[in-house]
This record gives sequence, C-alpha cells and structure tokens, in this order.
Amino acid sequence: MNYKGENMMGINIENTDIITLLNNCYGSLSTAERRVADQILEDPVKVIDYNVALLARQSDVSDATVVRMCRSIGLNGYNQLRLMLAKDMVRLLNMDKEGDESGANTTESVFAAMGEEIARLGKIIPNEKMNECARILKEANCVHIIAIGNTYPIARYACFRLCRSGVRATASPGVENFMNDIILASKDDVVVAISQSGNSIPVISGIEVANDRKIETIAITASGKSELAEKAEHVLLFSLENGEMSVKKKYSHMREVAIIDALVHLITSNK
Repeated sequence: MNYKGENMMGINIENTDIITLLNNCYGSLSTAERRVADQILEDPVKVIDYNVALLARQSDVSDATVVRMCRSIGLNGYNQLRLMLAKDMVRLLNMDKEGDESGANTTESVFAAMGEEIARLGKIIPNEKMNECARILKEANCVHIIAIGNTYPIARYACFRLCRSGVRATASPGVENFMNDIILASKDDVVVAISQSGNSIPVISGIEVANDRKIETIAITASGKSELAEKAEHVLLFSLENGEMSVKKKYSHMREVAIIDALVHLITSNK
C-alpha cells in the first residue's frame, strides 16, 4: 500500500504522522468528517483496533463517511490509516522507551531530539504556504503581531526579527494596545496571531477585528481545529503528537521561534 507523495494540500504524506495530517487537513473536512477526525485525535491508540463500522458508530456517522474522510486527507482508505496510525504509535513508544533508558538528560540527546522536531516542521508545513506567508509579510505596509501571556515574548522576538529584516512591525503589550493597533491599521497591513492552543480569546478577537476590516491574517498555532485556525486566512500549523510534546513540553515555544526564523530567512533570501 503506497502512500508516497503529497496530498491535495501539498503535505508530504510519507513523512507525516496521522495526528499531524489530521490537524493540517482538519479545516478542509466536512462536519461529518471532522467527527471522525475528532474520534481519532481523542484516542488514537484505541482507534487502531477499530474497524470501519466501529469507528463510524463511535463517531455517529456512516461507514462511507469514514472512508471519505481518509480520502479527504490523501489516503487510499481506512486500512491505510490504521497501518500508518499503528506505525506512528510504535514510533512514539520507542521514543519514550529510548528516553527512559538513556535518561534523556544528556546534552547530545536533548539537542538531537530538539533538532528532529525542528526538522519535522519542514515536513508538515507545505513549502507553498511558507513562501506565501513570507511574501505577504515582506509586502505588508506594517505587520502587527499579537499574543498574550507567556507567548507574548515570542511576539516581541518576531517583531525584532522582522524589523531587522526591513519589515515594519509592532508587538504591543496588552489586549487594549494590540486591538488599537489593529483598529488603526491600514488595509495593506497584516496581523499575525500566535497561540499554541489556538483558543486564546483575546487573540481570536484580534483576528476577528482584522477580518472585519479586510486585513490579511496569519495564525501560528499547534491546533488545526482551533477557532483561531478556522478564522485566520493563512495558518502555519505545528501540531502536537497525540496532544503532547516530547522534549518540548507545552510551555516550550521552540517551534514558534523556528517558524519565525524560517519566515525571516525566506524574506531576506528573496530580496
């Protein structure tokens, strides 16, 4: 059963795990197909033992909807999804086992794991999407970067990197301040929202205001089925493995920083 190549969204299926694939394609699925995806994302280990009929019953959809969802994300059918899912779970278990045996505390092992995660971003984010977002940022009159809580320093970092690359940018602290930036923004400006969960209400509100004002929006998030991902015009998704991270716990922002650095590299290298 061959699943080499890219699906319709430009995602390399061969090098992408099922959890990442579902998160990346979630926004393009129908309501019924999303119920199937939700069931898989909720407990992927249990779903490995489900046949089509059982997954359909658990998702409250028809058998045909399960098969259709598989094809919507670029697979040949449900058997292929189960095989890939089983392979992914074995890989994750082996990673956990190796971490336990080695203590995962050596400098080399920590940096190696971090490097693997950064390299994985290049496999799950389509080239076309990264280049498109880099072009949008480069051509913007001004880029307004919004984030709250412990993600705000990442917004400041993004602002610094963009300004150093010749792109005007703001990263105002506090909801009232960044909302004011968006309200006063011109139609040629761009709003970039950073939220790992994609459920930050103030950040979502900022995107909504930008959409109302016809300002182009980009979201950097880990959840393809979040409200932020659904409302932003462009989404750069770094999805979690089975809802968790390995060396990067949920409080780590390594992947957001990597995406920002990659965007700046594309902006400066295309001058």
